[in-house]
Parts: sequence; C-alpha cells; structure tokens
Amino acid sequence: MQDYSRGGTLVMDAESDAFIADVIAAIHTADFPVADAARLSGVRERLKAITRLSRGNWQAILAETDDNRELVPSPRQTSLMPGRSVTQEVVDAWLAALDSVDALLDGELLVPHWRFRQGFDLRAYFETATQTDIVMLLAGQGALPFLADGPIADADSFAAANAVFGDDWPIFALWFN
Repeated sequence: MQDYSRGGTLVMDAESDAFIADVIAAIHTADFPVADAARLSGVRERLKAITRLSRGNWQAILAETDDNRELVPSPRQTSLMPGRSVTQEVVDAWLAALDSVDALLDGELLVPHWRFRQGFDLRAYFETATQTDIVMLLAGQGALPFLADGPIADADSFAAANAVFGDDWPIFALWFN
C-alpha cells in the first residue's frame, strides 16, 4: 500500500495510521474456508499431544534423582535458571492447567464469548467448522454453530496456575515447553 500513500493522517501519524489500517484489513480478510476438515480436526489432536507430552515430560523430570545442571528441575533439584525454582506447588499448578486445557479441547469446558451466556465449544469447532472468519467469530455470528451449554472457563478454571504463575505464566510456558 506504500505506493498509494499520500502521507496524510487519520489518528496519529502516517506510519502508525497505515499500520492500524493494515491490521484492520488483516483481521477483516481473515476468512478461511476449511479445505481439509480432517486436517482442522487434527489441529485439536496435535494440541492434545502437547498436553500429553508435557505430562510425560513432568513424569520424567520427577523421576530423576540427580541434581546436575537441570534446565527444568524437579522440586528436589536446583535450576539453571537464575532466580527460578520449581516447587511441588508449581508442578501441581502446571498439571492442573494442562487438565483445564484438555477440558477446553474436549468441549467439557467451554470458551467464554463476550456476547453469549453459552460457551464456545472448541471440540465442535475443530471437528465441524467449514470456515474460519475471525471477525464473524468475534462478532458472534460465526460462533453460533459452536455454542453449547455447560461449564464455561473462567479465572477459577486456571486458579492454581494464576495463583502460582501470575503474570509470569508466559515465562513458565516457554521454560516448561
């Protein structure tokens, strides 16, 4: 779009206004037909593999008995990460968060949608969606086929993780994965 820019401003300045316009255009055009339903359904399975592998990783970490240069230590080991340690509370919170993520992926726990009392069923989405239109999903019309009654995820769904990790959860997610 640079070739067509006249250098005017809308809100702030020409560069930031152009960026905002490009972001809006990107979101508006994020409408993808599902060309391969099995592949979309496979996304859910791959996401579930992540939680399964994370649990397996923790089984191996907790089984270790040495204390030699541990990148991700058990509660009995010393971390290579400066100022970071892993307690049993951290392990338990991580495993509880994995349970909540699995419940979301299985449709047993629903994703909240700002517009509806019902929740968004991720399993139904991954298994039956014929398109992904981000704008329509966020606006609500695109979410209608995937709404369901049931427990909806909230802060309590991740209470242990919130209490232990707080705003540092992205650091732990990178560290543990």
